[in-house]
Amino acid sequence: MRGLVLLLVASTLSGADFLPLKTGTTWTYRAQVEWTDEEDNVRKDTITWSSVVLSVHRKGTRTAAVIEGLPLELSFYQPGQLRGYFVFVENEHGVFFEMVDSREEAESIARESEGELLIAKPPVVGHCVDPDGCWSVEEKLSRGWLLTYRTNPDHQLITFVPGVGITRYQYEHHGTVARVDAELTSLRR
Repeated sequence: MRGLVLLLVASTLSGADFLPLKTGTTWTYRAQVEWTDEEDNVRKDTITWSSVVLSVHRKGTRTAAVIEGLPLELSFYQPGQLRGYFVFVENEHGVFFEMVDSREEAESIARESEGELLIAKPPVVGHCVDPDGCWSVEEKLSRGWLLTYRTNPDHQLITFVPGVGITRYQYEHHGTVARVDAELTSLRR
């Protein structure tokens, strides 16, 4: 889940708000998902998935947001799956991320700590945070960025548009069937 930080990567490029981090902001995705069930059958479905900003905490140059649900959670989708909780912190040094088990834990972290540095400022095409495998800014697009995370067992692609966020998330596992192609259908600010 290291790549969840990519929602904020473009905000390091200027003083403008590149991600609408306001309480109640909701991104809704239409996702084609494939998964392997408990009997090793491959299943397919089209689902709707939402990401919601639950709270925002600002202090000086530090902005922390608690978000419920991100399309990256769909990587190993199972029917009835619940949305998880995430904390994003951005300051003048970079973007920090932490995935947590509860909203209470997320709220505590959002007020007190930075989490793990994932993207240093400024982002650079080809820059990788972790030499053992990392998210990288693969390409500057006309309206945003193509972000990738590639390993032997899987790969992930994110299209990020400043001012909007993740507009497309793709995941494919190279072994057991697990695929996602989620596209943004609406953004409610």
